Amino acid sequence: GFLISSLLRIASDVGLKTSSSKLSQQAAKLLGALTCRATASRIGNHPGLLVTFSALACRQDQLASVAAMTIKKLATHIRSNDPCHARLLQALITISYGKSTEVLKWAVKAFAEQASFPNDRVKMISQ
Repeated sequence: GFLISSLLRIASDVGLKTSSSKLSQQAAKLLGALTCRATASRIGNHPGLLVTFSALACRQDQLASVAAMTIKKLATHIRSNDPCHARLLQALITISYGKSTEVLKWAVKAFAEQASFPNDRVKMISQ
């Protein structure tokens, strides 16, 4: 958890300076790069990560797209039996309200990933 906590703090610490914004993007990208089948559940279950990234995805800058891409990567590997699945679906609903075409693209891809598994479809419909 310490690495995830540190990267989450940096990604969500969006200041007014350009260098801070780039640092936030890099931290968000790194969390995305760390996401795979073996790590997705641990990353997705990290307290506040999905809520924070869905809020970042609703911004109107490059960080929004990076955050949405990371949520999509999590959606690729998190299944309905995972404890954070309901939070993932809530994050997908949140980013679907984004204003950026790029963010909406990631939201649709994530919904498609989830819909490809029968048990996930049932959870999606009941959300």
